[in-house]
Formats: sequence, C-alpha cells, structure tokens
Amino acid sequence: MIVKFYILGINRNFRGESLFQSLVKAGVNVEIVWGIDSKSFHISQKYIDNEKSMFFYGRELTASEIACTLGHKMIADKAIRDAVDYAIILEDDVVIRDVGMILKKLQLISSVKHASLYFLITHRRLSLRLPIPCAVDSRLGLQRIYSNAGGTVAYVLNKRALESLAILPIDTWAGVQADFPPIYFEKMYMYSIRGMQEAIGMNDVASIIEGRIKIELSAGEKIKKVIFRISLIWRSDKKRYGLGIKAYCAHFFGRALAWRLNSPVK
Repeated sequence: MIVKFYILGINRNFRGESLFQSLVKAGVNVEIVWGIDSKSFHISQKYIDNEKSMFFYGRELTASEIACTLGHKMIADKAIRDAVDYAIILEDDVVIRDVGMILKKLQLISSVKHASLYFLITHRRLSLRLPIPCAVDSRLGLQRIYSNAGGTVAYVLNKRALESLAILPIDTWAGVQADFPPIYFEKMYMYSIRGMQEAIGMNDVASIIEGRIKIELSAGEKIKKVIFRISLIWRSDKKRYGLGIKAYCAHFFGRALAWRLNSPVK
C-alpha cells in the first residue's frame, strides 16, 4: 500500500515547517506542494461559475477561496501521477498529534470496500460552521488531527476517489473545499460527491455526525445545529429507524436541552 502525505502551502507565507519536519521524522513519504497565492491571483483565473457560487454561498467566492480550491485540485492531479494508493492532503496549518495513529487508521480504511472519499476535519471553530468528519464508520475517524488556526482542511483520498475527482469541473471542487455554512452542506454534498460512483452515503455522514462531533456552541447555535441534524438524518436514515418526524424532533429536543445544561450527551 503506497501512502503519501501532501502539504499544501504558498511560498509567501508557509506555515507548515513544523508539520513537514514531524512527518519526515516519522519516516513517512511527504511532499510540499506550492499552491496558488491569492495575492497574485488574476481575475481571469477565477474559473468558478458565479451562479453556482451564489447558489451555494449567497455570494461570489473570494480570490483566496478559489486559489485554495485550485491548490487542492493540483494535489489530486499530482497524486494520480505519483500512483499512490492513498493521498493524505493537509493544509499547512494542520497539527498532527500522532502520525502512527493515522497510519494504523489507514489500515482500517483500506479494509473497507466501496468507499472513496474521507473528510477528516473541515473546521474547528466557535461559530455556526459545522465540522463534518466523514468516514464509513466511527472506527475510521482521525480525531487527533486539529486545526491550528480559525479553519483548516485535512482529508484522505484513495485511488478511486482521486480518479473520480480528476474528471469533475473546478466548480464542483469549490463545493467540496471552500468554507461553507452548514445549511448548505447537503446540497453541496449531493452536487459535489454524487459524481463518484463509490462515494460514501448520506447515512454514513449522519452516523458520524450523530456519534462523534463535539464542539462548544452557544444555545442558539446548538439549536440550529440540532435542526440541521434532524434534516440530515431524516433524509438519509428514515427507513432504518422507521420513526416519524415528531419522534425525531422529540429526540433531538431532549439532546438540545442536555447541551443547554452543559450535560454530556452520549
């Protein structure tokens, strides 16, 4: 199994030296990929459809968001050329606590069939934005990857995912990589991932959200998060549970009260 770590950074302000050195010290295959600097980003390079941008975000994407998206696309293209089985893509402000743990988790990931894309973490911040770690089951979560700043991205792509992403237009990549509010997640997931024949299912996403996300939020933010989870799980798993929407509301209202009282919810 060929595994390679890719660190995405820009020459002007590279933040990943300690990350790079820690991976070198661990003896893994790692490479820095220099992305596009938004400071020198020309308007003609903005390959994002403005109508899609307005649909997903209610605004046009910034130059830095588009440059970031193109950088991730560059890494995927390079990973295909490198013929790796698994590419671990890290933005340069990611902090890894335990490289060995990640490699052990990859052994689990490699044993799961019919899965192509894994988000390890998107954002870890005190806001309405919801971190969406996605995997096939909870054993695969790489919980010891954290963001070092306001928001960062780290994820694993296997060979099938790399080949699937390679044929998607850059507009679709914007839906995958750019900063987004949770209310649009389902739309973006469907538009961004459904082109993959073996992508993870919505109920897999729901089970991970249900079982693993822990983030400090205000009371109002918690209620909005609960509403989002009701919608997501209802759409993805209603046949399995066989419950009506009232039962979902009652269940999650109880969880919201527990959050409000700062009680741990298991």
